[in-house]
Amino acid sequence: MARQNINTGATANDGTGDSLRNAGNKINQNFQELYQFLGESDQVSPYLFIDSDGIHFNGASVNTFKTILEVLDPTQNNTITLPDSTGEVVLDTSAQTLVNKTLAASALTEPKIKDDDSSHNYQIVPGALTANTPVNLPSLTDSDDFVMAKHAQTLENKTLDSATINFPKVNQILDTNGATVTKYEAFPNSVNFISLGGEATGYNPSIYVDGADSNVSLALGGKGTGSVKLDTRVSLGSSAQSADGFVDSEMPLTIFNSPAPIIGYIGDGTNLGELKYFVNKGAGAVTLNPINAAGGGTTTLNQHQAGFMIWTGATWHLASKQ
Repeated sequence: MARQNINTGATANDGTGDSLRNAGNKINQNFQELYQFLGESDQVSPYLFIDSDGIHFNGASVNTFKTILEVLDPTQNNTITLPDSTGEVVLDTSAQTLVNKTLAASALTEPKIKDDDSSHNYQIVPGALTANTPVNLPSLTDSDDFVMAKHAQTLENKTLDSATINFPKVNQILDTNGATVTKYEAFPNSVNFISLGGEATGYNPSIYVDGADSNVSLALGGKGTGSVKLDTRVSLGSSAQSADGFVDSEMPLTIFNSPAPIIGYIGDGTNLGELKYFVNKGAGAVTLNPINAAGGGTTTLNQHQAGFMIWTGATWHLASKQ
């Protein structure tokens, strides 16, 4: 109902205003509407009243404790819209459980996520950024797990670009079709291994034996009756010799080049089946003199002649001479 005003007439006692009865009815009806608005028809609600510091709300029991709805001094016209729904008002410092909430462009400071039995929390602690940095989540088609730096996890369907991997444990390496390319066998107490090295322009990449032992051979083998097949040119590491002396024990090929006769002494081999190759380019004859030769004696290589020997564990055997 609209507010009812009492007509007091044009002047005092001119008989044009409301009668005392009509004026009293208007007063009662105005107060009745206020009482109905603030409580019940015959009394004002004890749970709600307005004071200078805001609107006061009592709880289920009327006592000295109240909830006061206070408004700060505004600097502009503000509108607070309540949703068409039943629920609780969310406060900034009160512990509350939010349901069906969308936080748009929100800044969360160290958010906590409870575990499955609510006994502990996951606390997300960000580092210090120098700029706003987005974290993009993929469009998943099924449930999945986050990958953590120190947690033991099995990764699937991952592509690592420009990755630095320290001490990986690898069983197999597959090609793009999923077929095995290389397989790594685990041996108990393994201390020796191979080292692979790249090189700059003009130099050759390398495969070397490395590890704890001082003298280790590199074993290559086929499977079953298969063999080791080399599909390109084969070259031997070589050393040059032009004077009397022991041939280089490390290099498989020794190239002699002397205008006068010289002697090439050959020390014992280190591995059964070891091969030593010799070529004489010089005009002077070369006498090959193994420390231990099968049958004793020496072998002479004239200019443009070549030959090789095989170490059988105790002596060198001349296998070929041309």
